[in-house]
Amino acid sequence: MRLASASRSYSRNLVHDVDRASPLDLGSRREIKGASATLHESLDVIAAALNGPRDTTYTRSSALFDRAERRSEEQAGTVHDGQLAIRDLKLIDGTMARLAETMSLRIADYDTVGVG
Repeated sequence: MRLASASRSYSRNLVHDVDRASPLDLGSRREIKGASATLHESLDVIAAALNGPRDTTYTRSSALFDRAERRSEEQAGTVHDGQLAIRDLKLIDGTMARLAETMSLRIADYDTVGVG
């Protein structure tokens, strides 16, 4: 429970860091907010499953963050602090997905399945 709470708090800070670090276009901001919402909802799934039923699905957000990162790279041309924060968000998602797998939760991924 503490791991999920700490991850959620850290990811919120990282999203704030991305917003502050670089001038992002509206599309990039929208993608980052959507990816962040997906990550936070998935962290809630893990937190709920720790003490409750485990018949839920963890939805990966890495592909969404990756899309925002690529868009940011195209516009900036160089690596900036916002991209580093996005990479940390992808790592958090990967770690939490492994935890979800260990907990026997279903996992959905934007890269491999049609998630609505």
